[in-house]
Amino acid sequence: MLCDKCQKNQAVAHIKTVINGIVYEKHLCEECAEQEQINSAFSNPFSHLLDSFFENNTPICGANTKKCPNCNLTFDDILDSGKIGCSECYKTFE
Repeated sequence: MLCDKCQKNQAVAHIKTVINGIVYEKHLCEECAEQEQINSAFSNPFSHLLDSFFENNTPICGANTKKCPNCNLTFDDILDSGKIGCSECYKTFE
C-alpha cells in the first residue's frame, strides 16, 4: 500500500482514528510519518494525550486506583485501552 501523503513510498505507519463513530484511516511511509511526528515505536497513540493528567511526574502504573463515579474506569483502564470512558473521566482524573 502506498503512502496516502506522498503516494511514492510504501506505507509503514497505519493510523486509525474514530471520531464521533466515524473511522478515519491514514497510511504513511516512514518519511511522512516523521514529518507528522508519528513514531511507530509508540504502541498507544494516546499516551501523550494522557501525560497531561500527570504534570507532577507521578508514576503511571498502579499509581491511581481512583475510579470514575460514572463509568467505574480507573486511570490504568484508560491507559490500557487508549479510550476515555466518559466525559466524567476528564473531571475525575484532571
